[in-house]
This record gives sequence, structure tokens and C-alpha cells, in this order.
Amino acid sequence: MPANAPAANALAGLAEGYSLALYSTWLWLRPYRLLFDAGEGVALRLHNRVFAVRYVLLSHGHLDHISGLPSLLNIRAAGMGDTTHPLTIVHPAGDGHVAAMRRYIEAGAEPLGFPLEWRAVTPGERIEVDELRVVEAFATRHVQGRLTLGYRLLERRHRLRPQWRGLSGEQLRDMAQREGRDAVQEPVDHPLLVYGGDGLMPALEHLAAADVACLEATFLRAEDRGPLIHSTVAETMAAAAAAEVRELLLLHVSGRYQRREIRPAVLKAAAEAGYGGRIHLLWRESLRTLR
Repeated sequence: MPANAPAANALAGLAEGYSLALYSTWLWLRPYRLLFDAGEGVALRLHNRVFAVRYVLLSHGHLDHISGLPSLLNIRAAGMGDTTHPLTIVHPAGDGHVAAMRRYIEAGAEPLGFPLEWRAVTPGERIEVDELRVVEAFATRHVQGRLTLGYRLLERRHRLRPQWRGLSGEQLRDMAQREGRDAVQEPVDHPLLVYGGDGLMPALEHLAAADVACLEATFLRAEDRGPLIHSTVAETMAAAAAAEVRELLLLHVSGRYQRREIRPAVLKAAAEAGYGGRIHLLWRESLRTLR
């Protein structure tokens, strides 16, 4: 989206979801057929769009992130759509809650009828989305002693090699003709979107220069936080500013707050952190642009 685009929802038509801390979180990214987490109500909301999901990317096995899986799989098996289309559920390796959910699903009376792969991954592993894009898993900080994950949607691009940045366009064209395009350009993975799941802020290297970062902001006030397993909106804004994230989608805001409290707190935290990017909020079923 160009820098002078109107202040409308930059994710409208591309993403939808639901997020309320403790209750349910999921985010559907339609163009790439990716579902990040699968909290309660995902199948009810998506209806026949569940047939379009190619990958379910689970951040961890807490119920508010996986309890929608049985209904989603049931609709894909019995609904009015392509009931043979394969599906892959990507999840943190060694997550006992995900393993228990898998046992429950596999114990169902009726076979699913479509290929279902449960793919356990560790940080750094990549999943091919299409010819140009991959999803890369990274470790997050949420449950002590257990692996929890975030995911980066990366697009393969090319950029001018640093040593040639002073050359003119004509010189670059001549070099490309003589030595080939690879002599002029180098491949780079551009982060289209980063999904952080739950927990404390991911390492900045995982957020750096992302077009969109989807990050939790459970607490509007630091004094509301108990155990150090969730982030405040101030921490989220500070991370987005430091990583130079272009747009920010806030998730997992606590239900203790009223809607009227959220926007002023978010804008105040953004100003204090010096974050100047566009800000969106997924709170309950509403995906809104705040700035």
C-alpha cells in the first residue's frame, strides 16, 4: 500500500479474525490461504471458506488457540465444498496440548475423507506457501519450559547488490547484459507479515522491516499485568518502533477493558514510543483501523 493511501483498513478483504484474550484467537489471511491459530468459533465465522484453508499455523496448544480445530475439520469433511482438499496443521514440536487435540480428533467416529498432515516444527523451519513465498517459524516467549512459535510470511525478492549502488541505471543495465542479472542483484526474503501469537514481544530480528506485524497487546496498563507471560501495549509499540514495522495489528487485548478505553491508550502508547506506522486492532470480531 502506498504511503499516501487513505486511512482505511489496509487489511480489509485480505484478513479477518477474532481475538479476545483468554477466549479465542484466530487470523485468516485469505490471499495466501493461511489460518493463524484456530480458536473457538473459527468455522462458524468462515463458513464454506474453511475449504480454502491450506495451512493452519498454531502458535501453541492453549485452548483459546486450538479449540476451533474439531469444528473446522468436521465442516471440511461434511460441508458443501471440496471435501477431498488436503490440509496441513503446523504446530510447535512437543506440544502436549496439540497432541491431545490430535488424539481427540483421530478418535472421531467418522473418517475425515481428506488428507490431513500434522507437521511438528521447530524454530527456523520453513513451509512452502507458493513459488514466491514461505512461512518461517520462530520461537516466542509465552510458556516457560515449552516451545511456542510465531510465524513470518516471507516473499522472495531481489535487490541491488550494495557494491553497485553508486552506478547509474545505464551502467547497471550494461553489467547485467555482460555478466547476468545475478551479478547485479541479490536475493532477499521480504517479511510480508509476522504473526507473534501470545506472549512477550518477539526478538526484534523477527519483526524487522515487516510490512505488517500481528502482535499481542493484552494489557493497556502495566499495573494490570500479573505473571510475566503477556505484553503491554507500551511494549508492543516500543517493539514496532524499534523494528520499523510498517503497519501493526494488535491482538489479544483483554476483555477487562471497554472499547472506548482501547483507542486512546493505544494512540498514547504509540506517541510515547515514537511509532508512526498505521495501527489496526482485532478485538473480538472487529478488525478496525485506529490510525
